[in-house]
Amino acid sequence: MITKNQAGEFIGYTITNLNKKPTLYFEKGRLTLQHDHHLNVGWHSNQGIQFKRQNIDQNSAEVYQGLIEKYNFAKINNIVILRDELWIEIQKFALNFMNNKIINCKKKNAQLFECIEYDNIGFITHLSRSKLIKTNQENFEKIFSIHIEEILAQSKLAKNEH
Repeated sequence: MITKNQAGEFIGYTITNLNKKPTLYFEKGRLTLQHDHHLNVGWHSNQGIQFKRQNIDQNSAEVYQGLIEKYNFAKINNIVILRDELWIEIQKFALNFMNNKIINCKKKNAQLFECIEYDNIGFITHLSRSKLIKTNQENFEKIFSIHIEEILAQSKLAKNEH
């Protein structure tokens, strides 16, 4: 169960298409209601040294996604030197993001990017497949007929969360 206090203020949502459930964004994390990878469903906290979330442009999203795909390939195939080099590139991307070198994008095709810094491992990043739509809780509940407190009360930590 996730409490309103644990979640903080409701900020908005992302949704890839109207046939899927939205992901809800709060001051202290996000709640994924539906995902192709079942381990991603649930609460993801953003509690670290520092945290930032904003919509980024398509070019920046593609650069990041390319780094992640190469990193995962190197990781799966145990290409240690390449994996380590790509991890450094991902960390540099995250640092540029945190230092406002990747600007907030207001275009329709923007994608939400989140970055959390941790003491012992550096930056953990997340690229959503769609743009964060900011709204208040009342408007969200009218649009989707979902009561946020009820959803939070039924939610658990995502299985892929530490």
